Order: sequence, then structure tokens, then C-alpha cells
Amino acid sequence: MKMNADNNVTSLYHAVRRLISLYIENTKLTAAEKITHLLGAMTIVLTAMLFGLVGFVFAVIGLATWLQEWIEPFWTYFIVTGAFVLIILILILFRKWLVYNPLAKFITRVFMETPQ
Repeated sequence: MKMNADNNVTSLYHAVRRLISLYIENTKLTAAEKITHLLGAMTIVLTAMLFGLVGFVFAVIGLATWLQEWIEPFWTYFIVTGAFVLIILILILFRKWLVYNPLAKFITRVFMETPQ
């Protein structure tokens, strides 16, 4: 009887130990998947921002050149700069709704949703 009880305890110990190792492995794989997802999204966003910035610079130069038909060339660059300052001020004033909340929702979704 004692031998059977020892076998059961040993068997239970090995099963629990295996279960814990599987939970640890699952946690590592889930963390790796979520970090990969986050880094992939960051790479896409940074690449899009880089190409968007280049396109934006060409668009601004085109806008300034187009405005030079009606306004003194010197003032067109001040008008375009004023528009940028206005956009920056709006971004600073509404940073919680425009930047922080969407970023927090994305990161929370990445780390809290179960993998599929």
C-alpha cells in the first residue's frame, strides 16, 4: 500500500511539474507573439511615417509654389508655417484623445487579447 501511495505522489509530482513547465512555455510563446506583433506594427507605422513625411514635404513645396501665384513668395512660406504651427498646437491640446488613448487601446489589445 505504501509503495502505491509513493507511486501516486511521484506521479502527481511529475504531472504538476510538467504542467508548470507547459504554462511557462506557453507564457514565453505568448509573450514572444505579442512582442512580435507590437514590433511589426511599429515597423509598419515608422515606414509609413517616413514615406508619408517625404510625400508631405513635396506637397507642402507644391502648395507654397501654388500660393506664389496670388501672394508674395515671401509670405507663402509663412502661411504654410503658420498652418503647421496650428496643427502642432491642436495636437498638443488634444494629445490625450489623438495620441494617448488610441496608443493605450492598441497596446492593451495586443497584450490582453488571447492569441488565435
